[in-house]
Amino acid sequence: MTPRPLNARIAFLLFVLVISTATKSIEAWGAEGASSEDIPTFPPVVVTATKTEAPLAQAASSVTIIDRKTIEEKHLTTVSEALREVPGLDIVQTGGEGGTTSAFLRGGNSSHTLVLIDGVEMTAATSGAFDFGDLTTENIERIEIVRGPQSTLYGSNAIGGVIQIITKKGRGPATPSVSFEAGSFKTFRETIGLSGGSERFDYSLSASRLDTAGFSRASEKAGNTEKDGYQNSAFSTRLGFNFMEKSRLEWTARYILARAELDGFGLCDPINFVFCPTDDPNFVQRNRTSVNALTLSTPVMDGWSQQLRLSLNTDTLRGRDPDSSFNNYEIENSGKRIDWRH
Repeated sequence: MTPRPLNARIAFLLFVLVISTATKSIEAWGAEGASSEDIPTFPPVVVTATKTEAPLAQAASSVTIIDRKTIEEKHLTTVSEALREVPGLDIVQTGGEGGTTSAFLRGGNSSHTLVLIDGVEMTAATSGAFDFGDLTTENIERIEIVRGPQSTLYGSNAIGGVIQIITKKGRGPATPSVSFEAGSFKTFRETIGLSGGSERFDYSLSASRLDTAGFSRASEKAGNTEKDGYQNSAFSTRLGFNFMEKSRLEWTARYILARAELDGFGLCDPINFVFCPTDDPNFVQRNRTSVNALTLSTPVMDGWSQQLRLSLNTDTLRGRDPDSSFNNYEIENSGKRIDWRH
């Protein structure tokens, strides 16, 4: 079994130290902000269906919203878990934690579902689809699912529909959060976060770490007993600055570093030339995903505003198996976009 890297865990511990040290300073800076009790409540709105905020009751498309309250009450740790309960949406996952996870909206192909994170398109250039296997729910405010063709707004990638993941926006005084969980298969999960905001500035930061010994992705009934572990480190932030009268500059970022131990294939029926999954103790796959977006929103006149967004997303998948030349690969996807919307 390949030794576990320590870089991700060290980065997580450093992030915990920075947040713990900065909490008191940020609380003093954001003291003039409104308290959580002063924040008004409004009817639910949806953004993805029309690209503008509109009441959910007036949306012409079939829309499902998974908000932060639902995520916390149901203890949903991954986005794929949250999407499993959405009608008209099927989630298919191969193997255990970290396995390739695809979404199928209304029977369409996985490449027909457009996935956005804070407005940034996450569709892979190679497969045309998005892998939800490493995406956790930390610092996610809501998930909007629009079922049915949305090509007029989003292009040909949205034939089946659109799934948009929106990061949490900080409000009120500085609020830190820390959690630790343990479960079966030697699973441990730690999370830490800090959010808050004033009239001018708001912030939301989070970090999480997941470790599990896992189980054999190949059938244990066939004698495959080697466990396939999984590690996931995720960092997310959303910073916003309000200036002038109604103008806003916002930066959102998400970074995921995942490591999964996989199994290989062996010839189990030489006569019929049939291959079956078998244990491979040295086959390791690493995935690194980075999403960044800088958005400037400003009004032109009453009822007319414009938004400029610069975004960059990269996704690098590396597989290495010193015992086999077939399982060594590297796949990299990247996208740069400039969106200007009135």
